[in-house]
Amino acid sequence: MKAARQREVEMRIAERGRSLVPRDEADAAMDIVVGEINAEMSGLAARITRDIALRGKIETEVHASLQRVSDALKAGSEGLAAGGLDAAADTEDDA
Repeated sequence: MKAARQREVEMRIAERGRSLVPRDEADAAMDIVVGEINAEMSGLAARITRDIALRGKIETEVHASLQRVSDALKAGSEGLAAGGLDAAADTEDDA
C-alpha cells in the first residue's frame, strides 16, 4: 500500500512538472508530425523533376518510406500501450 501511494505521489509530481504526458496527447502529437511529413513528401517528386518515369520511381520510394514510418508509429504506439518503451522496441525488432 505504501509503495502504491508513493507511486501515485511521484506520478502527480511528474504530471505537475509536465514530464508526464497522457498517451492520447502523445499519440496526437505524433500524428500531427507524421501528417506534416506526409504532406511534405507528397509533392516531392513533382518538385524534383518533370521526367514522368523518374517521378514515378521517386513517388514509389517516398510511398514506401512513408509506409515504414507509419508502421513504426503504429508499432511504437502499440508497444507503449502494452507496457512501455521496452515493449515498443521488441515490437519494432519483430518487424
